[in-house]
Amino acid sequence: MLKCFVIIRKDTLSAVQCGVQGAHALAELVAIKDSIPAVDDWVKHHKTLIFLAGTDSDIEAAKVRYLRLGLKHADFIEPDLSNMLTATAFEPIEPGLGKQIFGHLKLI
Repeated sequence: MLKCFVIIRKDTLSAVQCGVQGAHALAELVAIKDSIPAVDDWVKHHKTLIFLAGTDSDIEAAKVRYLRLGLKHADFIEPDLSNMLTATAFEPIEPGLGKQIFGHLKLI
C-alpha cells in the first residue's frame, strides 16, 4: 500500500487555505507523474492521502530525506501570498517509511 504525504504550512495559513494549498501541491505532483512511476501506481490503486501540518523547516527537512532516498517531491508556490511555498507533495511511499519521515508531524 502506498501513501502520499503532503506537508502544508499551517503556521501561516487558515484551515480553508490549508486544504486548497494541499490540493495545489498534489496537482503539481500528479502533473509530473510520468517521471515518477509510484505516482501513477498510487493514482490507479491506492489513493491514500495524508495532509500534515508543518513549517517551512519541516518541509525542507523532509525534502532532504527524500532526496537522499532518490525520491521526488513537488512544491506549490502561491503567487497570491507573495510567492510563498505553501505546501509540498511527496512521492507516494510505503507506510513504514512514511512513519519514519513524517511521524512527528500532526494530521490536518
